[in-house]
Amino acid sequence: ETSALNEDARIILDDMDLRGTDLNVALNAVVGSMLKHGYITQAANSILVSVENPDSEKGAALQKELTDEISGILKASSVEASVLSQTLEEDKELEALAETYGISMGKASMIRQIMAKDSRLTAADLAGLTINELNLLSSSHQIQLDSISSTGSASSDGYIGIEKAQSIALEHAKISASDVSKLKTELDAEDGVMVYEVEFVYDHTEYEYDINAKSGAVEKTKKEIDDDWKEHQHSGGNGSSSQ
Repeated sequence: ETSALNEDARIILDDMDLRGTDLNVALNAVVGSMLKHGYITQAANSILVSVENPDSEKGAALQKELTDEISGILKASSVEASVLSQTLEEDKELEALAETYGISMGKASMIRQIMAKDSRLTAADLAGLTINELNLLSSSHQIQLDSISSTGSASSDGYIGIEKAQSIALEHAKISASDVSKLKTELDAEDGVMVYEVEFVYDHTEYEYDINAKSGAVEKTKKEIDDDWKEHQHSGGNGSSSQ
C-alpha cells in the first residue's frame, strides 16, 4: 500500500499502483520518481527511510537492506547520496505531530530528535524543511541523532556558503572583515527558511545577521552592545593601569 500524505507525495506517486509488487521494484519506482521530479539531486541528496516492525532484529535487517538498495539506485544515477534510516515503534505523540504538519512519521521522528537536542528550534521551523535541510542542520549544530543511522554526507551545493554569507553581512554593515572580532557563522533555520547566522563584534557592538542560505538575501539584522564590553564597563575597568 502507498499513501500520499501531502502534495509532494502525490506528485511522486503519480497514480502508481504498487500493490502486490516486490519491495525492491516498488522502491525503484518511488526513488526513480523522486529523481525524475527533482526531489533528489546532487544538491539535495538526502533521503530518510523509516521501518516499522515489532521484531527489532527483522526491522534492523530490513533497514539495512533498504539503505543498501537506495544507495545503489542513486549511485547508478550519479548521485552520491546521504541515506538516513531508522526503525520506529508505535507512538501516539509522534503520530499526532506527523498529522499536524502533514508529514511522515519518520520525518516527525527526526524533527523531534533535533528539537530535543536544540530547544531553540520548533516543529513549525522544521516541518517545512526537506530531509536534506534537516540533515545539514543537524550537522551544523553538531546534533547526534542517536536512533538514526546514516551513510554519506548531506550536500550543500545549493547554498551560497559561509564565506559568501559573511561577505554579504559585512558589506551590508559597511564594515571591513579586518576590523571585526568574534566572527562566527553557522547554518540555521528561521521560520522554515535555511539561513546562515552571521555574528561579529565591531566598536563594542555585536552584530547579528540572518542571510538566506540559497538567495543571499538579508533576512534579519540585529545589533546590541557587546556583552563582554558591557561587563567590563560594569566592573569598573577602563583598559589602563599605572605604576
